[in-house]
Amino acid sequence: MRAQDPDAFCVEAEEEQAALRAQLTAATEAAPGIAMARELKVTISEICSLLDVDGIRGDITTNKAARALAAFESKDTVTIDHVRRVIGLCLNHRCVDPFLFSLPPQLLHRTNTVHCALEPAPIGFS
Repeated sequence: MRAQDPDAFCVEAEEEQAALRAQLTAATEAAPGIAMARELKVTISEICSLLDVDGIRGDITTNKAARALAAFESKDTVTIDHVRRVIGLCLNHRCVDPFLFSLPPQLLHRTNTVHCALEPAPIGFS
């Protein structure tokens, strides 16, 4: 029915769209105050270095995207999971060897200290 009546679809989706607009507005206002540990920033820089990302824009973009995601999710602090979820999107086109990101995005691991490692793609992932 939705595909046949775009006006009805718009009316039906308006409440959800209004909630999303409010969430985005709140996240935009909150993002500058979201805390990010120095060790996460260092980890992002290490990954950029390992991937031979040209310049520092990859670091900056990944930091901002992780902070924006945390704000969107109403979190007070950026976590390693936020970084993990945005880093592939931020660095794919900046890599000297883009094949590195034709597989799933970088996965970060936490041991005694934060460090990064490339993981192979799960079998059957495309």
